[in-house]
Amino acid sequence: IIDLDAGAQPLYSEDRDVALVCNGEIYDFEGIREDLKSKGHVFRTGSDSEVIIHLYQEYGLAFVDHLRGEFAFLLYDSVKKKMLAVRDRFGIKPLFFHMHDGKYLFASEAKAIFATGLVRPRIDIRAIRDYMAGVIPDSIFEEIDVVLPGCMLSVDLETGTHETRQYWDLDLPKNDKLSSNTTSEQ
Repeated sequence: IIDLDAGAQPLYSEDRDVALVCNGEIYDFEGIREDLKSKGHVFRTGSDSEVIIHLYQEYGLAFVDHLRGEFAFLLYDSVKKKMLAVRDRFGIKPLFFHMHDGKYLFASEAKAIFATGLVRPRIDIRAIRDYMAGVIPDSIFEEIDVVLPGCMLSVDLETGTHETRQYWDLDLPKNDKLSSNTTSEQ
């Protein structure tokens, strides 16, 4: 953990309009920090996670394009009344959630959501069926979803609704020879 003393979470923006809790590590945060400092941002900790707040302030929702690492985090914007739940590109760090009546619970483990007493742990039979068919389910529990890798879930706190946006995808080059429907003569 980087800057355990001053980097205690949640982290806040200077005006306390933005709050962040993060599980993980931001790669090359030193370079990002220097770039943001050159644009006038002031850092209060040595935590790698603090760059997330400043990236959000600088680039808005495009801030995720500047992040590399293994992370799952929640960013709360009190002015825009939004909560962003973001997971790293490959899903190294998990991020589970439960939504009921416009209220959300987020956790890095499903059992933390169950510990609230608001959700009973029940296996989703469809997830077991999918697993037996060779498809790995995102969650094996009823009423528990996950923020998918490379995705940002945006919660409108005024309406209690959310939308998910994929911010990254493994962009593999297409091989025309493999995708064409040609037959060879024998």
